[in-house]
Amino acid sequence: MNPIHHAIQTKAGARLRKGSWVPNRPAAALLLAFAWIEIVWEGNAVPANLAWLALGYSLLTWTGMFVFGRDAWLKSGEVFTVYFGFLARLAPIEWKTNELHLRAPAAGLLEPRPLSSSEAFFVIVMLAIVTFDGLRETPLWAVSDAHWTAAATAGLLVMPCVFALVIFGICALMGDAPAGELLRLFVPTLLPIALAYHVAHYLSYLLIAGQVVIPLASDPFGRGWNLFGTAHYQIAVGIVGARFAWYTSVVVIVAGHVLAMYVAHRLALARFSERRTARRSQYPLAALMVAYTMLSLWILAQPIVETVK
Repeated sequence: MNPIHHAIQTKAGARLRKGSWVPNRPAAALLLAFAWIEIVWEGNAVPANLAWLALGYSLLTWTGMFVFGRDAWLKSGEVFTVYFGFLARLAPIEWKTNELHLRAPAAGLLEPRPLSSSEAFFVIVMLAIVTFDGLRETPLWAVSDAHWTAAATAGLLVMPCVFALVIFGICALMGDAPAGELLRLFVPTLLPIALAYHVAHYLSYLLIAGQVVIPLASDPFGRGWNLFGTAHYQIAVGIVGARFAWYTSVVVIVAGHVLAMYVAHRLALARFSERRTARRSQYPLAALMVAYTMLSLWILAQPIVETVK
């Protein structure tokens, strides 16, 4: 590598890692951009558009790694590495010292080191996006087609700010420590609920739309083949009923809620010296988690209620 380029790259990478606000951590902005493409943009199902997006994002990734260094960009700017890095903290396995190790679920969230401000904002964006994606399908989101794009774009941008203000307010009630520090420490504990809601929200879609793989396996290139005798398979829409969807959602989200409460309690015991203070700090956070769980269940119940009506 050219010494001048190496020096510039090292300095730029250090600034990227050190930055504590969103522009220095473009992963959050990219996550919002991808959410807008998935939720709002009407051209997101056109193959040509997807091809250009893939090419553009590849160029962005290569440029970022060239300017800031591969590791710095992947850890701080590449949205999917950052996104799945947080979700990986919930996994019951980890890759450590070139070996695969088993661990308790969500054990990766028990690190007592608070996140940086930009990392915390990224987690808040993760929470807000998955909630907004479900909220727009409820009766509360009654927007005309003429104003839908503008309203959805505004909602997608406002939702993370609302989440940040609510979580900051809850952290201000948790104890004598600065609210910003507590937010950066405890906001990852909401990830189990968010992941559980994500699974519950998309499980029915996966089980139904995922069946498309069956005929495609026999005719992957649309040439009229029937390699495995499944080319004429008809998708079974009724494979997922309302009862199955609801009870699965309840079980998954309640399990995520319990896991989130456990992780938050462990972090509180590590953060506060007195056990009584740690316990009291959890009352506001527990109220937030219960409200978040109830909101998630309410959103999931709306399509079922509408179907029953």
